[in-house]
Amino acid sequence: MPPATTFQLTLPIEENSKRKPRCEPYPRLVARFYEPYFLLCSLGRTRNSYTEYPRSGSRQQEMRREYMRNLAFICDGKEGRYTFTAFSVAEVDGAYVFCLASPSPRKCKIMLERSIGTLVEYAITADNKKKKRIVQKFLRKCIEHAKKRVSAYINDVKAAIPACIEKMANKSNRNNDAHVEGLRLLPGHCRDNESGHVNTCVAMYRASKSALMRKLYEEEKLEKLNGCFARVRHSIGRLASRIHKPLLLLLNAALMQDILQSAKVEVIEQSPCAPKPEADSQTTLPAILRRMIPKDDPDVVNAEQALVDLQETWRKPLTRYMDCERECNPFVHSEVSVLEHFYKYKLKFLEGDRYVYCSKPACFACKLYFAEHPARMVVPESHGKVYPNWGPPLIEILKKKDANSDRQRDLMIKITKTVRDEVVDHLWGRNVPPEWHPDSTTGVSTLEMSLHGLEDDIVASKGDNHVVLYASDVNYRVGSSPEGELLHEIGHAFNESSASLRSSGLEGYQLHDEDDLDEDNSDEEGGASL
Repeated sequence: MPPATTFQLTLPIEENSKRKPRCEPYPRLVARFYEPYFLLCSLGRTRNSYTEYPRSGSRQQEMRREYMRNLAFICDGKEGRYTFTAFSVAEVDGAYVFCLASPSPRKCKIMLERSIGTLVEYAITADNKKKKRIVQKFLRKCIEHAKKRVSAYINDVKAAIPACIEKMANKSNRNNDAHVEGLRLLPGHCRDNESGHVNTCVAMYRASKSALMRKLYEEEKLEKLNGCFARVRHSIGRLASRIHKPLLLLLNAALMQDILQSAKVEVIEQSPCAPKPEADSQTTLPAILRRMIPKDDPDVVNAEQALVDLQETWRKPLTRYMDCERECNPFVHSEVSVLEHFYKYKLKFLEGDRYVYCSKPACFACKLYFAEHPARMVVPESHGKVYPNWGPPLIEILKKKDANSDRQRDLMIKITKTVRDEVVDHLWGRNVPPEWHPDSTTGVSTLEMSLHGLEDDIVASKGDNHVVLYASDVNYRVGSSPEGELLHEIGHAFNESSASLRSSGLEGYQLHDEDDLDEDNSDEEGGASL
């Protein structure tokens, strides 16, 4: 069947062919972005592998970025786009203004303000008993705030463990016996109720450093990233992060004290989004491809045929294109709103670091937006996925020779070109996307190592306090991490979890530095990696 006939049969968008083509420049500009973007979404949501957090040449700047990312992380309470937290810090009249954007601004603002208050209190408190009470209260508050997310991971662990046990039991390896027994005991530590969430997270924090985790990692590499071993290991890591990240915030609060004490949280308005354009007479797949590939290029026929061939597979890109076009309800992502807020009002970034701190890695389109924006921002970490509901900020009136109009026009042209190139490379087989992966990383291998390399600056800036804040010993061990020691000190509050771990033998498994695993990527929620 000729390509044109196939397109007509599979694209009901052709019914709009009687509509007049767009004449207004702005709707045409936006439409020319959405056309290849929807096509890219239909070819597969996972476009690139993970890109890591951008590194800084300054150790103190690196530490501050990690601290602020952790602060954004604890503000997210449940899965989905509606709890995304993004902020950057502006220096305004001697104060540090946390410019916050979120689809749930009220809840995020309350959580951020209360957390900052608790961290300041911990930093200035000398009484050890009071410090322990602050730690207990803060951990409980952070876990309670994330109870829906914690519940989801507990259910994932319980659901995936039986398949892991069955697969490991079927292998003739005596070394598997201890690991199988550990897996059998693990659900007993996972209590999906609010009173049990803290103990569950503490248990998973300890289990995240066990030999069982290494075994799960080894088995995971033999499967896909959505296999049962990956699900269990990932969920343990994410539950562990509900202990690990708050403890890091507390342990390093003294280093951030000057900023936290002068902090003020302000919610910024979410940028209005450019509306999704309606289809016109030029919104046909042959026309879209002609705008992506020069019409005299013979490869345009190959691209059409590639789409026809793919339509006969389970991917069905033409059908998915129509789903995207019909169901898309675009909005501006929070990190883009923060970027535009700082750019519009010419705000001064903290220490000149043009960085937006986010609770989750950026998507494919947000990363492009940051990379091409004239503000010259630090390009954020990204999970490399595309989402049909992503939309650019609205320009109310597009004018010729208007600086704001020209900036947005040039920005969208660059982004559109990159998206088109991605589609063409996919169709021509020049770019093979990676296999599916969740939106963020398990983070097990970097739990303690994220602290390493900062000791010199800490010693220089805080004197003897470094003994409390970081383990400076060159023979640093995961089992003797500062947050692990702090958790041990307040362990009487979590006796049930610790005792059950000892009885199961999980607490005895210890991963040392030489056993560290490569960072693997996992998390369906899109949470920030640890």
